Amino acid sequence: VQASQAGTNQLGVCNFGTQLGTTLSSIRNAGDVLMLAVDLDAGHMWLGANGVWEQGDPVAGTNPRWTDVESPVVPFHALYSNGEIQKLQFNEDELDYTPPDGFLPVMAKYLPEPTILDAKQYFDPVIYAGNDTPRTITTRNKVDHVVLKSRTSAGWWNAIDSVRGVDKQLIWNESVAERSEVDLVTAFGAENSFDLGTYYDGNLSGQNFVAYPFTKSPIAGMDIVTYTGDGIAGRTVPHGLGVKPQFIIVKARSAAGESWNVYFESLGATQRMALESNNGAIASGDWNNTEPTTTEFSLGSGWGNTSGVTYVGYLFASIPGFSKVFSFTGNANADGPFVHCGFKPAFILMKSSTSAHNWWVLDVIRDNYVNPLDTYLAANTPNAEPNQYTFLDSLSNGFKLRTVDGSINPNGGTVVGIAFAEHPFGRRGL
Repeated sequence: VQASQAGTNQLGVCNFGTQLGTTLSSIRNAGDVLMLAVDLDAGHMWLGANGVWEQGDPVAGTNPRWTDVESPVVPFHALYSNGEIQKLQFNEDELDYTPPDGFLPVMAKYLPEPTILDAKQYFDPVIYAGNDTPRTITTRNKVDHVVLKSRTSAGWWNAIDSVRGVDKQLIWNESVAERSEVDLVTAFGAENSFDLGTYYDGNLSGQNFVAYPFTKSPIAGMDIVTYTGDGIAGRTVPHGLGVKPQFIIVKARSAAGESWNVYFESLGATQRMALESNNGAIASGDWNNTEPTTTEFSLGSGWGNTSGVTYVGYLFASIPGFSKVFSFTGNANADGPFVHCGFKPAFILMKSSTSAHNWWVLDVIRDNYVNPLDTYLAANTPNAEPNQYTFLDSLSNGFKLRTVDGSINPNGGTVVGIAFAEHPFGRRGL
């Protein structure tokens, strides 16, 4: 940071909303350069001016000005007076002083390369108007699982996947058993598409719909499994993610009445939620009080493992730059929490785990890629899109709550969810 006037300047970082910084010695001359070095691995920060560190040595890691600094951090520079100009230097070719050995300037080229450069290759939400005519909906990803919902009027959240078969319908907002419906989704195309029939809840003329198509792949952190319950606590079900799942949804196929059992890593295997319900998390042995592993997840003897009942499970793990299973604490303030995802979210599913509120569904495509995201649906209800209500901003590396509403930003309450990327944040993904 280069100051344009003499005076007392401040330089530091904001760390989880707490200012970590200090007033540097009076700037003797206009053009003096202030410096900041942060080592997040060690949690240390140094401050300096004109090529000299005020105390300690960043290279040796000694005598930092601040300790216990955690990610994420946001640098700040407080100006001395009205009319002062600051120059922020990020281009390493323009830096007045070389960064200490082992430190890098804040530049996009030094960010990690995203695993997935084009998020739409694995998740590509689409909107369309129904027309009562068999048709093909084109996406940019191979479709293994799709969820369809009418935006215009009340209607089911229809869940179809390639593992169970395209004629097998489950309903997010109901605990009913699997239904056979041959005219809803009729095929998953080999070349990034799915075919619709004329079923009213997916292609009724005069209705607008949204579709969320997922690709089943370890690369995308998504797997689909089927199994038959045996009623024995400790039953394990293998999966192919290759990493520990952080979000699991299990639904009975051949029996009605069992909830969509939901596991979140942040809540642990001693609690469950229900996708079709607005209830918060409750204590449960349905996950056998055993955390999932990189190869399998565990079940109790109740819901999710009733003897003789067939089930389907949808498993998700965070993929840097593409998806994020998250948890945050609300503050009931319009200047709400920022949730770091590592990408610009295209889709967010979220729910208060500590109170009875809806499962909110937000996406950029229904809001025409414009903030704030205020066109919402609720996954646990059949309701159509209501009047718009400001929820949040989708930002380059996460999202920021913009509401005091306790259903999404409860004061001191916990909210859990999953987000998928519009595009990643990092190197060529920017």
